Amino acid sequence: CIYCGICMRQCPADAIKVDRAQQLWELDVFRCIVCGECVIKCPKKCLTITNERRNASSSKKYLSIKRKPKEGPAGE
Repeated sequence: CIYCGICMRQCPADAIKVDRAQQLWELDVFRCIVCGECVIKCPKKCLTITNERRNASSSKKYLSIKRKPKEGPAGE
């Protein structure tokens, strides 16, 4: 993910939030309508949709992904 925000802008359910400055990508799983627009439009093809079923009572409302900061040479 390059945090471009295309998936967020294409989502008709407003289920995806992208914060480029904080390198944070968040999906509200209860808003997602599984249309696949985010998957189709992603320029890096890093999104997928599966047929996996989840129990709603045990699902997290948000799925958040944040990259670890890059380290310089020798762990700087």
